[in-house]
Amino acid sequence: LGSLDEKRTAIEEIRSVRGDMNADVARQYLARFRFYGDDALRTVAGFSGGERSRLALAKLLLEPRNLIFLDEPTNHLDIPAAEILEEALVGFEGTVILVSHDRRFLETVATRVVAVRDGEVTTFEGTFPDWREQQARQAEAARQAAESARSAASARSAPSAGKAAFEDARQAARAAERKKRRFKELEDLIAQGERQLAAHREALKQVPGDDWEELARRAEQEQALGRQVDEMMTEWSDLGSELDGAAS
Repeated sequence: LGSLDEKRTAIEEIRSVRGDMNADVARQYLARFRFYGDDALRTVAGFSGGERSRLALAKLLLEPRNLIFLDEPTNHLDIPAAEILEEALVGFEGTVILVSHDRRFLETVATRVVAVRDGEVTTFEGTFPDWREQQARQAEAARQAAESARSAASARSAPSAGKAAFEDARQAARAAERKKRRFKELEDLIAQGERQLAAHREALKQVPGDDWEELARRAEQEQALGRQVDEMMTEWSDLGSELDGAAS
């Protein structure tokens, strides 16, 4: 915001810019920046950072100019200094070009918004709150347009999606029917296998005890048939679980 002379008083700093001001007028002007009473007679060396910022701002706004550039002007200002800056800029008759992320500050002083976003520059003639409202309306319009586009796409794809769903359901029904038929078939085969096992065991009892070859052959047949029945039982049990799960 400019340089200050450590040895000067606040009044002297103001009069260094506007020599036509007498001490009383300078004191009145400094009061706008919250330098009251003897504050105007203190030297810069004894000022705090916030006081220095306010004094530098007071000097800046007295210099004859119609264009001011400010880059993040509130970054190092305390709240009183920021409020003074807002008041001063609102009353400034020239043009102020500023860059700021201070939303409250922008809401108070900005009368035109130049937004830089994603490499594009747009200008809005109006206050910062008005610009934010416009952005909200545009965002809502874009959201509604996207929603409409999605709805239209869904409507266009609905017939084919319905056909695909119908085909999937038909295939699933066919698969379930095949499983049911296989389940019933296995029940019959298992019953048949168990009858054959029973017949083998009865026949085995009739083989002479000293006919080892016949006993071995009959035993192998019984074991093979038993394995087949066991495998069918496993498949039958698994199918039963699948059919029960599908039904629930």
